[in-house]
Amino acid sequence: MDIEERLSRLERANRHLKTGFAGVGIWAVLVFVIFQLLPARVYDRLQAKELLVIGENGRILARMGAAQGQGRIATYGRTGRKTTTLGVTSKGAGVITTFNSGGKKVVKLGSSNNGEGVYSAYNAKGKRVVQLGTAPGGHGSFITYNSKGKVMIGVGSTIKGGGVINTYNQNGNRAVSLTIRSDDSGGVTTHNSNGRKSVFLHTANNGQGKVSIYNYYNNEAASLSVNLSGYGEITASSPKGKGLVEIGTSNEGQGRIFVHNSSEKRAISILGNLGGKGEIATLDGGGRRLVELGVDDSGRGKVSLFGPSGKTRDPGPSK
Repeated sequence: MDIEERLSRLERANRHLKTGFAGVGIWAVLVFVIFQLLPARVYDRLQAKELLVIGENGRILARMGAAQGQGRIATYGRTGRKTTTLGVTSKGAGVITTFNSGGKKVVKLGSSNNGEGVYSAYNAKGKRVVQLGTAPGGHGSFITYNSKGKVMIGVGSTIKGGGVINTYNQNGNRAVSLTIRSDDSGGVTTHNSNGRKSVFLHTANNGQGKVSIYNYYNNEAASLSVNLSGYGEITASSPKGKGLVEIGTSNEGQGRIFVHNSSEKRAISILGNLGGKGEIATLDGGGRRLVELGVDDSGRGKVSLFGPSGKTRDPGPSK
Protein backbone atom coordinates (compact mmCIF):
# COMPACT_ATOMS: atom_id res chain seq x y z
CA MET A 1 0.00 0.00 0.00
CA ASP A 2 1.51 3.30 -1.09
CA ILE A 3 1.43 6.57 0.76
CA GLU A 4 -1.53 7.94 -1.18
CA GLU A 5 -3.79 5.03 -0.21
CA ARG A 6 -2.79 5.41 3.43
CA LEU A 7 -3.59 9.12 3.37
CA SER A 8 -6.91 8.37 1.73
CA ARG A 9 -7.83 5.83 4.46
CA LEU A 10 -6.73 8.27 7.19
CA GLU A 11 -8.96 10.97 5.72
CA ARG A 12 -11.92 8.58 5.63
CA ALA A 13 -11.28 7.54 9.28
CA ASN A 14 -11.05 11.17 10.32
CA ARG A 15 -14.37 11.88 8.63
CA HIS A 16 -15.99 8.92 10.46
CA LEU A 17 -14.54 10.13 13.83
CA LYS A 18 -15.91 13.63 13.31
CA THR A 19 -19.25 12.16 12.41
CA GLY A 20 -19.21 10.03 15.60
CA PHE A 21 -18.36 12.98 17.84
CA ALA A 22 -21.09 14.99 16.23
CA GLY A 23 -23.55 12.19 16.93
CA VAL A 24 -22.48 11.90 20.55
CA GLY A 25 -22.86 15.65 20.99
CA ILE A 26 -26.33 15.56 19.50
CA TRP A 27 -27.35 12.71 21.81
CA ALA A 28 -25.93 14.55 24.83
CA VAL A 29 -27.95 17.64 23.96
CA LEU A 30 -31.07 15.51 23.48
CA VAL A 31 -30.61 13.75 26.81
CA PHE A 32 -30.07 17.07 28.58
CA VAL A 33 -33.21 18.53 27.00
CA ILE A 34 -35.24 15.44 27.87
CA PHE A 35 -34.15 15.52 31.54
CA GLN A 36 -35.01 19.20 31.67
CA LEU A 37 -38.48 18.45 30.38
CA LEU A 38 -39.05 15.59 32.78
CA PRO A 39 -40.72 16.46 36.16
CA ALA A 40 -38.40 16.80 39.18
CA ARG A 41 -37.93 13.59 41.10
CA VAL A 42 -39.31 13.50 44.65
CA TYR A 43 -37.50 11.21 47.04
CA ASP A 44 -39.54 9.42 49.67
CA ARG A 45 -36.61 9.36 52.08
CA LEU A 46 -33.25 11.07 52.32
CA GLN A 47 -30.87 9.62 54.89
CA ALA A 48 -27.78 11.34 56.27
CA LYS A 49 -25.96 11.46 59.61
CA GLU A 50 -25.51 15.20 59.33
CA LEU A 51 -26.66 17.96 56.98
CA LEU A 52 -24.71 21.23 56.72
CA VAL A 53 -25.62 24.52 55.05
CA ILE A 54 -22.45 26.37 53.99
CA GLY A 55 -22.14 30.05 53.10
CA GLU A 56 -20.13 31.56 50.26
CA ASN A 57 -16.99 31.75 52.39
CA GLY A 58 -17.31 28.13 53.52
CA ARG A 59 -18.59 29.03 57.01
CA ILE A 60 -21.31 26.81 58.49
CA LEU A 61 -24.68 28.63 58.63
CA ALA A 62 -26.94 25.75 59.71
CA ARG A 63 -26.43 22.23 60.97
CA MET A 64 -28.87 19.34 61.27
CA GLY A 65 -27.66 16.26 63.02
CA ALA A 66 -27.63 14.26 66.23
CA ALA A 67 -26.12 15.16 69.60
CA GLN A 68 -25.81 12.39 72.22
CA GLY A 69 -28.36 10.31 70.35
CA GLN A 70 -30.92 13.13 70.14
CA GLY A 71 -31.97 15.12 67.07
CA ARG A 72 -30.75 18.72 66.88
CA ILE A 73 -30.90 21.72 64.53
CA ALA A 74 -28.60 24.74 65.01
CA THR A 75 -28.16 28.01 63.14
CA TYR A 76 -25.04 30.20 63.19
CA GLY A 77 -24.37 33.90 62.65
CA ARG A 78 -21.68 35.71 60.71
CA THR A 79 -19.20 35.32 63.57
CA GLY A 80 -19.64 31.55 63.58
CA ARG A 81 -21.44 31.54 66.97
CA LYS A 82 -24.67 29.66 67.49
CA THR A 83 -27.78 31.82 67.33
CA THR A 84 -30.58 29.25 67.72
CA THR A 85 -30.87 25.58 68.60
CA LEU A 86 -33.82 23.23 68.30
CA GLY A 87 -33.29 20.00 70.13
CA VAL A 88 -34.29 17.48 72.78
CA THR A 89 -33.62 17.44 76.52
CA SER A 90 -32.10 14.49 78.36
CA LYS A 91 -35.62 13.38 79.29
CA GLY A 92 -36.86 13.48 75.71
CA ALA A 93 -38.73 16.79 75.78
CA GLY A 94 -38.37 19.38 73.03
CA VAL A 95 -36.44 22.61 73.68
CA ILE A 96 -35.71 25.79 71.69
CA THR A 97 -32.82 28.06 72.75
CA THR A 98 -31.61 31.38 71.33
CA PHE A 99 -28.24 33.02 72.00
CA ASN A 100 -26.90 36.57 71.85
CA SER A 101 -23.94 37.72 69.75
CA GLY A 102 -21.59 36.73 72.58
CA GLY A 103 -22.83 33.14 72.61
CA LYS A 104 -24.77 33.52 75.88
CA LYS A 105 -28.18 31.91 76.21
CA VAL A 106 -30.96 34.56 76.24
CA VAL A 107 -34.24 32.69 75.68
CA LYS A 108 -35.22 29.09 76.32
CA LEU A 109 -38.55 27.46 75.51
CA GLY A 110 -38.93 23.96 76.87
CA SER A 111 -40.56 21.96 79.65
CA SER A 112 -40.14 21.44 83.38
CA ASN A 113 -39.21 18.21 85.14
CA ASN A 114 -42.94 17.54 85.42
CA GLY A 115 -43.41 17.81 81.66
CA GLU A 116 -45.09 21.23 81.71
CA GLY A 117 -44.24 24.15 79.43
CA VAL A 118 -41.61 26.66 80.60
CA TYR A 119 -40.35 29.91 79.07
CA SER A 120 -37.11 31.39 80.47
CA ALA A 121 -35.31 34.64 79.62
CA TYR A 122 -31.65 35.34 80.52
CA ASN A 123 -29.54 38.48 80.83
CA ALA A 124 -26.37 39.25 78.85
CA LYS A 125 -24.32 37.17 81.32
CA GLY A 126 -26.45 34.06 80.87
CA LYS A 127 -28.25 34.41 84.23
CA ARG A 128 -31.96 33.61 84.25
CA VAL A 129 -34.08 36.71 85.01
CA VAL A 130 -37.62 35.67 84.02
CA GLN A 131 -39.49 32.37 84.00
CA LEU A 132 -43.02 31.81 82.77
CA GLY A 133 -44.33 28.32 83.35
CA THR A 134 -46.77 26.03 85.11
CA ALA A 135 -46.90 25.56 88.89
CA PRO A 136 -47.88 22.29 90.66
CA GLY A 137 -51.55 21.61 90.11
CA GLY A 138 -51.54 22.87 86.54
CA HIS A 139 -51.73 26.57 87.38
CA GLY A 140 -49.66 29.26 85.64
CA SER A 141 -46.71 30.96 87.36
CA PHE A 142 -44.45 33.94 86.64
CA ILE A 143 -41.08 34.38 88.41
CA THR A 144 -38.40 37.08 88.15
CA TYR A 145 -34.80 36.76 89.40
CA ASN A 146 -32.05 39.22 90.33
CA SER A 147 -28.53 39.22 88.89
CA LYS A 148 -27.47 36.64 91.50
CA GLY A 149 -30.15 34.17 90.46
CA LYS A 150 -32.31 34.81 93.55
CA VAL A 151 -36.10 34.90 93.17
CA MET A 152 -37.46 38.48 93.36
CA ILE A 153 -41.16 38.17 92.47
CA GLY A 154 -43.40 35.14 92.12
CA VAL A 155 -46.93 35.28 90.70
CA GLY A 156 -48.94 32.10 90.70
CA SER A 157 -51.84 30.16 92.19
CA THR A 158 -52.53 28.11 95.27
CA ILE A 159 -53.38 24.41 95.05
CA LYS A 160 -57.07 25.38 95.19
CA GLY A 161 -56.66 27.87 92.36
CA GLY A 162 -56.47 31.13 94.30
CA GLY A 163 -54.06 33.87 93.18
CA VAL A 164 -50.70 34.38 94.95
CA ILE A 165 -48.08 37.14 94.66
CA ASN A 166 -44.79 36.87 96.58
CA THR A 167 -41.92 39.36 96.68
CA TYR A 168 -38.46 38.46 98.00
CA ASN A 169 -35.46 40.34 99.38
CA GLN A 170 -31.97 40.26 97.87
CA ASN A 171 -31.15 37.10 99.86
CA GLY A 172 -34.06 35.19 98.35
CA ASN A 173 -36.21 35.29 101.52
CA ARG A 174 -39.89 36.12 101.17
CA ALA A 175 -40.66 39.77 102.05
CA VAL A 176 -44.33 40.40 101.16
CA SER A 177 -47.10 37.98 100.19
CA LEU A 178 -50.54 38.60 98.75
CA THR A 179 -52.57 35.40 98.96
CA ILE A 180 -56.02 33.83 98.96
CA ARG A 181 -56.71 31.85 102.15
CA SER A 182 -58.46 28.50 102.42
CA ASP A 183 -61.79 30.26 103.11
CA ASP A 184 -61.36 32.33 99.90
CA SER A 185 -60.62 35.51 101.88
CA GLY A 186 -57.65 37.71 101.01
CA GLY A 187 -54.48 38.09 103.08
CA VAL A 188 -51.37 40.28 102.97
CA THR A 189 -48.28 39.18 104.91
CA THR A 190 -45.01 40.99 105.51
CA HIS A 191 -41.88 39.10 106.58
CA ASN A 192 -38.66 40.08 108.33
CA SER A 193 -35.21 39.80 106.73
CA ASN A 194 -35.09 36.09 107.63
CA GLY A 195 -38.39 35.33 105.91
CA ARG A 196 -40.37 34.97 109.15
CA LYS A 197 -43.94 36.29 109.22
CA SER A 198 -44.13 39.68 111.01
CA VAL A 199 -47.46 41.33 110.07
CA PHE A 200 -50.58 39.67 108.70
CA LEU A 201 -53.50 41.68 107.28
CA HIS A 202 -56.42 39.35 106.77
CA THR A 203 -60.00 38.45 107.67
CA ALA A 204 -60.87 36.86 111.02
CA ASN A 205 -63.20 33.88 111.40
CA ASN A 206 -66.11 36.25 112.04
CA GLY A 207 -65.64 37.82 108.62
CA GLN A 208 -64.27 41.08 110.01
CA GLY A 209 -60.90 42.64 109.14
CA LYS A 210 -57.89 41.88 111.34
CA VAL A 211 -54.23 42.88 111.61
CA SER A 212 -51.98 40.38 113.39
CA ILE A 213 -48.40 41.15 114.50
CA TYR A 214 -46.10 38.18 115.07
CA ASN A 215 -43.01 37.78 117.24
CA TYR A 216 -39.77 35.96 116.44
CA TYR A 217 -41.37 32.65 117.52
CA ASN A 218 -44.05 33.05 114.80
CA ASN A 219 -46.75 33.55 117.45
CA GLU A 220 -49.29 36.36 117.38
CA ALA A 221 -47.98 39.06 119.79
CA ALA A 222 -50.59 41.75 119.11
CA SER A 223 -53.69 42.19 116.99
CA LEU A 224 -56.12 44.83 115.84
CA SER A 225 -59.50 43.41 114.92
CA VAL A 226 -63.29 43.90 114.87
CA ASN A 227 -65.75 41.93 117.00
CA LEU A 228 -69.13 40.56 115.94
CA SER A 229 -70.86 43.81 116.87
CA GLY A 230 -68.53 45.80 114.63
CA TYR A 231 -66.47 47.37 117.42
CA GLY A 232 -62.67 47.51 117.30
CA GLU A 233 -60.44 45.41 119.56
CA ILE A 234 -56.73 45.45 120.43
CA THR A 235 -55.00 42.45 122.03
CA ALA A 236 -51.47 41.86 123.34
CA SER A 237 -50.04 38.39 123.93
CA SER A 238 -47.03 36.64 125.50
CA PRO A 239 -44.08 35.29 123.44
CA LYS A 240 -45.92 31.95 123.38
CA GLY A 241 -49.06 33.54 121.98
CA LYS A 242 -51.17 33.64 125.15
CA GLY A 243 -53.51 36.61 125.40
CA LEU A 244 -52.53 39.04 128.20
CA VAL A 245 -54.31 42.32 127.45
CA GLU A 246 -57.57 43.00 125.61
CA ILE A 247 -58.84 46.50 124.79
CA GLY A 248 -62.20 46.68 123.12
CA THR A 249 -65.89 47.43 123.33
CA SER A 250 -68.75 45.45 124.79
CA ASN A 251 -71.81 44.49 122.76
CA GLU A 252 -73.62 47.38 124.46
CA GLY A 253 -71.07 49.86 123.16
CA GLN A 254 -69.13 50.39 126.40
CA GLY A 255 -65.32 50.53 126.40
CA ARG A 256 -63.41 47.87 128.33
CA ILE A 257 -59.91 46.69 129.16
CA PHE A 258 -59.12 43.19 130.39
CA VAL A 259 -55.77 42.06 131.80
CA HIS A 260 -55.18 38.29 131.86
CA ASN A 261 -52.87 36.10 133.90
CA SER A 262 -50.47 33.48 132.48
CA SER A 263 -53.41 31.04 132.19
CA GLU A 264 -55.29 33.55 130.01
CA LYS A 265 -57.83 34.11 132.78
CA ARG A 266 -59.04 37.64 133.47
CA ALA A 267 -57.26 39.22 136.45
CA ILE A 268 -58.23 42.91 136.09
CA SER A 269 -61.10 44.55 134.25
CA ILE A 270 -61.71 48.21 133.52
CA LEU A 271 -65.01 48.94 131.82
CA GLY A 272 -68.13 51.00 131.55
CA ASN A 273 -71.15 49.21 133.03
CA LEU A 274 -74.70 49.14 131.71
CA GLY A 275 -75.47 52.34 133.59
CA GLY A 276 -72.68 54.15 131.78
CA LYS A 277 -70.50 54.40 134.91
CA GLY A 278 -66.87 53.43 135.20
CA GLU A 279 -65.83 50.25 136.98
CA ILE A 280 -62.51 48.66 137.93
CA ALA A 281 -62.37 45.13 139.31
CA THR A 282 -59.73 42.57 140.28
CA LEU A 283 -60.54 38.90 139.81
CA ASP A 284 -59.20 35.68 141.26
CA GLY A 285 -58.23 34.19 137.89
CA GLY A 286 -61.37 32.09 137.76
CA GLY A 287 -63.68 34.91 136.76
CA ARG A 288 -64.84 35.76 140.33
CA ARG A 289 -64.46 39.35 141.52
CA LEU A 290 -62.41 40.16 144.60
CA VAL A 291 -62.36 43.97 144.67
CA GLU A 292 -64.48 46.42 142.69
CA LEU A 293 -64.14 50.20 142.39
CA GLY A 294 -67.22 51.84 141.01
CA VAL A 295 -69.91 54.45 141.43
CA ASP A 296 -73.11 54.08 143.47
CA ASP A 297 -76.54 55.31 142.50
CA SER A 298 -75.95 58.67 144.10
CA GLY A 299 -72.86 59.24 141.96
CA ARG A 300 -70.35 58.75 144.77
CA GLY A 301 -67.32 56.49 144.61
CA LYS A 302 -67.81 52.96 145.82
CA VAL A 303 -65.49 50.13 146.88
CA SER A 304 -66.89 46.60 147.03
CA LEU A 305 -65.15 43.55 148.50
CA PHE A 306 -66.16 40.00 147.64
CA GLY A 307 -65.65 36.83 149.62
CA PRO A 308 -64.77 33.36 148.30
CA SER A 309 -68.46 32.62 147.86
CA GLY A 310 -68.89 35.68 145.66
CA LYS A 311 -71.02 37.54 148.23
CA THR A 312 -70.41 41.25 148.62
CA ARG A 313 -68.90 42.64 151.79
CA ASP A 314 -69.69 46.30 151.17
CA PRO A 315 -67.48 48.64 153.24
CA GLY A 316 -69.76 51.51 152.31
CA PRO A 317 -69.29 54.55 150.13
CA SER A 318 -65.91 56.16 150.05
CA LYS A 319 -65.49 59.45 151.94
